[in-house]
Amino acid sequence: MYLWGHEVLKAFSEGFEKAGGTVVEKIFVPLNTMDMTPYLDKIKAKADQADFVWDFIIVGDSVRFHRQFVDAGLKLPR
Repeated sequence: MYLWGHEVLKAFSEGFEKAGGTVVEKIFVPLNTMDMTPYLDKIKAKADQADFVWDFIIVGDSVRFHRQFVDAGLKLPR
């Protein structure tokens, strides 16, 4: 578990909800995950309920996540 990431998510969520937003789901990806498919499937399942995906993923996991995000047919903001 990467505690700092959990604390950053908690701070973001609290501020977002105080501003009137709704957090649809919190998904935690273990460090050094090679296949992001199970997590991307969860994002796809909730895509119609969300306006954006906020992520806090570090180092190599971030590269893998974003590549697989696009490969899964999800779109990055332009």
